[in-house]
Amino acid sequence: MKLEEIYGKYVYIKKYNLYAYYEIAGKFLSSSAVIFIHSAGADSRQWHDTILKLPDNHTYIVLDMIGHGKTFPLNWKAIYEKETYAEYLKEFINELGLTRYVLVGDAVGARICLLYAVKYKPKELFGIIAFEPMDYIPGDWFGPLGTLEKELKDSQAIAKWFISLCSDKTPHEKKSKVAWFPLSNSYNITIGDLYSASVDLRNNLKEISCPVLLVRGKDDPLVSSQDMERIRKEIPNSSIVEIENTGHFPQVENPEVTAKIIEDFLNKINFN
Repeated sequence: MKLEEIYGKYVYIKKYNLYAYYEIAGKFLSSSAVIFIHSAGADSRQWHDTILKLPDNHTYIVLDMIGHGKTFPLNWKAIYEKETYAEYLKEFINELGLTRYVLVGDAVGARICLLYAVKYKPKELFGIIAFEPMDYIPGDWFGPLGTLEKELKDSQAIAKWFISLCSDKTPHEKKSKVAWFPLSNSYNITIGDLYSASVDLRNNLKEISCPVLLVRGKDDPLVSSQDMERIRKEIPNSSIVEIENTGHFPQVENPEVTAKIIEDFLNKINFN
């Protein structure tokens, strides 16, 4: 696929009285799709490099979450509860009339996908690919008792922190792209994303029945291999893949391998 073949649309989400912006690539939109959710402080562009490496035999949908990219914020405020994002995803899927879909998310986006599966248990959900997921982050990792909040004073500081989560082997150009997303999105929205990351899923992941692939960049300093193994044990039908020379943002740092992982998973679960 070429970048020119990715096109954007809006759909009205009645429950929130806002228009959701999303992009489509691959096959013409049908009732079956692969839906991509970006990480904190990013938007649909974060998945472009990976989607361009995928075969065009599926419909790929990349959603701007509330307040990100071309989707306006809700009541002009940041969202601190990831449950709102999960509900927004549900309403979006309903508005498009999707009856078969796979969810793909990175970091906060991965947690939104897992929370969505736990909360709504949709029979239409065929699988989840969760890049750099966490089942639990202590509430003080970012909040009043934490140190991260004191360091992230502005978008520039967040951008530098995001770069530090990349592999040392990631080329400068790709690190610059990782940094650009929080620079081009709202600082307050990004802060809200990071706060919402602390939701506790430890006692609920066992409720997920669809196949789940957990993916980690081997050089990610934030999500450890021990974290991934713990989550794998929590989700009944799950497995782990790790990517060499890659950090916290595989879809930007290593889109070729990321696309191959996605393609292989779709084939494995017979999502045609």
